[in-house]
Amino acid sequence: MKFVQHVLFKQTKILFFTLIVVSFCFCILVFQLITNLNQANLEVRTTNNYKDKNLYILSDSLYDEKETEFFSNMNSMDILKSFSTELSKKQTFDYYNAIWQPIEVSDFKGDIHFDAYYENGFNQPAYNINGLSYRTIKSVQLNKIVFDSNNIQLSEGELFTDTDFIYNDKKKQIPIILGADYRGIYKPGDSFNILYYQRPFEGIVKGVLPPSQKILTKSEPELFLDTYMSILH
Repeated sequence: MKFVQHVLFKQTKILFFTLIVVSFCFCILVFQLITNLNQANLEVRTTNNYKDKNLYILSDSLYDEKETEFFSNMNSMDILKSFSTELSKKQTFDYYNAIWQPIEVSDFKGDIHFDAYYENGFNQPAYNINGLSYRTIKSVQLNKIVFDSNNIQLSEGELFTDTDFIYNDKKKQIPIILGADYRGIYKPGDSFNILYYQRPFEGIVKGVLPPSQKILTKSEPELFLDTYMSILH
């Protein structure tokens, strides 16, 4: 009789443990399903934003020496601001601006997969300017239409506000939203020195994106922002 009780007790423990494992696996599957459904819904809404719309691409001739010459002009930022403002005022179209533009970050805490040219195998070593060590990091410049059209979400912090998009040449701080891979490296409220078009600013982290957030760009239909710093345009 004792032997039978022992066997039944042992089987009950095994059954209980099995139920726990099965329940845990089921919860993971349900969570994954919900996550996938939410992502699918976001993608559907994003796709609908482009439905029945014609896309036109603006380009310029500022390459290499011409670009260097343009940004050496003290009025270059005002010229870009004026151009962008005029486009944004137009009611006949939405001015969508998503530009791949690396920035330099001082005393950067991340590893090399955040480097601007990591995928191409051309990682650049850190270099010193005015006593600070800078690395060239992946970054995109985005205007408000990009956030609205791609249904950008956040996991921490807050999105850019309307006032953030107003350029002021006297401001020495630039708000930044980080991709998901930056979690555990930087958090909302952190700050660091950056070079934006070779001009010094203080970067302020406003928020962090969840994984797999993506946007449409001129060169890529889906640019994942996990390793990118997003700054304003």
